[in-house]
Amino acid sequence: MPRTVLDFLGSFVRRCIVPLVTSAADRWSALLNCLRELRCLIRSMDAAARRKVDVDLEGDEKRLISLNKMFQTWLKEPSKEGLRLLKIQLLQCKNGMLRATLMSRAIQERTDALAKESESFSEDMAGREQLLQQRLQEMNEARRQRNNKREYDLIAGMIRKYPDQSTAKRKSDQLRTEIEEVKKANLALKSQLEMRKKHMHVIAMSLREFKRSFDQK
Repeated sequence: MPRTVLDFLGSFVRRCIVPLVTSAADRWSALLNCLRELRCLIRSMDAAARRKVDVDLEGDEKRLISLNKMFQTWLKEPSKEGLRLLKIQLLQCKNGMLRATLMSRAIQERTDALAKESESFSEDMAGREQLLQQRLQEMNEARRQRNNKREYDLIAGMIRKYPDQSTAKRKSDQLRTEIEEVKKANLALKSQLEMRKKHMHVIAMSLREFKRSFDQK
């Protein structure tokens, strides 16, 4: 497949103009093959530009068809005027091909520029995404530290509210001593109460005995 439209033009000349001994059908087949190959060159172009090139190619195709007809006529009736017109038509085809080549080159340059911009944009987006992930990690870490600080403050408040182990042991020993003293005081009080009960019983018995003696008298 020709790499440029100028290669196509050279291919056309080699296939249709130079081999005068070949048949018209062969030259026409070669011409159509060249046109098909040229259309393959622009398949990857931008749609709008491709339509523009297609329009130009249609004009080039018409000129090539006209050139082929003129060439067939000139083969049958060679003349200087026919050769002059043939050269003019060939020059027009060459100019059209050159215009298409320049347009194709401009489109390719624009496509390459857009590809570079797209690649740069993709790299920028990748960098921004990486930065976003980093910021999210930092935010999650800050949230975790804040939660840890809240829990630490809560535990610290509970620690401040309750005494430490040595203070708690001292207070526990003090309370145990106080409890023992209360128990001793309670036992002493119970002993005194029992003694008082006995005294009251003796007094009650004495009163009943005194009352009975008094009643007998």
